[in-house]
Amino acid sequence: MCTEIKGSRCVEQAGPYPSESSLAGTACSVSNLSDAEQNSYSSEQKSFSAEQKEVADKTYQLIMCNLERHLTIVEMARNLHVSPTQVKVCFRKVYGVPVFTFARKRRMEMAAKLLAETDESILEIAGRIGYENGSKFARAFRDVMGISPGRYRRIMLMQKEESEAV
Repeated sequence: MCTEIKGSRCVEQAGPYPSESSLAGTACSVSNLSDAEQNSYSSEQKSFSAEQKEVADKTYQLIMCNLERHLTIVEMARNLHVSPTQVKVCFRKVYGVPVFTFARKRRMEMAAKLLAETDESILEIAGRIGYENGSKFARAFRDVMGISPGRYRRIMLMQKEESEAV
């Protein structure tokens, strides 16, 4: 589990949750925000202080390093030594979306990658991104991706087979 942010890197401590490498090495490999993400802020969203940006960026790192679990705002705030309100306000001001909306979307993107690239069951993938209940995962996946996890996997398999046949 990412327990502390130093600079733009997560510092892990042994704990009951999977390590960053257990999520295919992609979840916590973000050391800085990508240029595309940094440049995607609208001019309206650029009216924030350096402190607000720092809190938002550290929240981003915390989310990305902990895709395997659902961190609460209080846990994030405690980790970053700020108030829960500060976490919510700063993140939304900088990124333009609520913290949980962002985290859920990133989790579903990770699930989509795992569905396309592994043979793990949907329930196993759900567990890897913090869902104990398969039906709740399927509903969240459908809400974010617009398609069920099973159908998504079938489509990705067909596309892979078609590209290999060419």
